[in-house]
Amino acid sequence: MNPTSTATRPSRVATHSRRAVHRHASWIDKLARIGYAAKAAVYVTIGVLAVMTAAGFGGDLTDSKGAIAAIGSKPLGGVFLVVLGIGLIGYTVWCIVFAWLDPDGEGTSGKALAKRIGMLGSGLVHAGLAYTALHMALAGGSGGSGGSGGKQSVTAKLLQQPFGALLIGIVGAAVIGYGVYQWVKAYRADFTKLFKTEKMSRTVSRTSVRIGKAGIVARGVVFAIIGYFLIQTAVQADPSETKGIDGALVELANQPYGSWLLGAVALGVVAYGVYTLILARYRRTVGKDRS
Repeated sequence: MNPTSTATRPSRVATHSRRAVHRHASWIDKLARIGYAAKAAVYVTIGVLAVMTAAGFGGDLTDSKGAIAAIGSKPLGGVFLVVLGIGLIGYTVWCIVFAWLDPDGEGTSGKALAKRIGMLGSGLVHAGLAYTALHMALAGGSGGSGGSGGKQSVTAKLLQQPFGALLIGIVGAAVIGYGVYQWVKAYRADFTKLFKTEKMSRTVSRTSVRIGKAGIVARGVVFAIIGYFLIQTAVQADPSETKGIDGALVELANQPYGSWLLGAVALGVVAYGVYTLILARYRRTVGKDRS
């Protein structure tokens, strides 16, 4: 084996990826922006419904699928669901492009690979949401209200397997860790590196940072609660302990001063949706040196 060719292989792969990214920069950029806008619609819907619940104006505590169902139940809901489904497909493709071609130039360090794998996982989740939206559109906007039932079914099956409880506990710890990472990310404001700050006014830039911090912190809280209940599922061998976004919000509502806690986190979830919409407008999507 030629050691020189082995040593240069990673750089050749990176160079090939960069060329592929720039060759297809236009459609990658469009997919990313459409996808972020669709993702924003889901989070804003979840947050608004939770804010309404906290304020006593009705609403519902739901997850992503429930938010899609809520959108479909409105006038012209079928049309919105088709648009949303197409947008979520765009986000899915963007996640795959991110993981495969590395448009941000993250590299191949352990941290970079973890981020790219995480984006691939996010793409798979949003592919499922795209299917849900399009399926509901074909069904006339009808569908389930979301909830944690599907997640509980998965954990119930895992608990029946050897080392299933251990695996669930490890996943729960990882989800909590991801929630903590969100808080660190918000504190450091690392996400601002993604913005085209040269195209933002000072007011827009400052506002975007504040909204981003609030939204990312709230998302971290939700993930930490979900992770905690996954660990409870493993310890108690009880799949009913498994919670999704809706279950995490319900848990907040059941605490002392629950309406205030729920309202604060719900506003944060709305802020995360707005932050994602800001990404749709101002995110750098192709290469570190793009304008």
